Amino acid sequence: MISFVVHMEPRAKGRPRATSIGGVARQYTPAATRHWEHEFAARAEQHQPPEPLCGPLDLVAVFVFRRPMRLNRRRDPQGLIAHDRKPDVDNVLKSALDSLACFFAMGDQQIARIHATKYYAERGGTPRIEITIKELSE
Repeated sequence: MISFVVHMEPRAKGRPRATSIGGVARQYTPAATRHWEHEFAARAEQHQPPEPLCGPLDLVAVFVFRRPMRLNRRRDPQGLIAHDRKPDVDNVLKSALDSLACFFAMGDQQIARIHATKYYAERGGTPRIEITIKELSE
């Protein structure tokens, strides 16, 4: 089992852009998304297993966003609060998975089960991404 926390603001995968170079259409990932993915991969790399993971995997991802000012009232909870705004959890998950490709022997197609949640940080907490990967046991 691998479990780690990366302290950075979660970010959704940017939509692919298209351009024409010499009459040939090409698609590319926006620069801001590429930069975020490289930064996340660099921080997660220190937790990379010596050998890439094999077989079906179970992934748990918790995305904790910065708490907005509107949720800092006295009556608001102290702990984590469910995040019900954009970005969508599937887009945030996609950018994280694309960054973790070096963890998997056959890419993220090995992931058989995913549990992903997104929250606003607890009062005084910091944005972070918590990842747990383990072999799937039947």
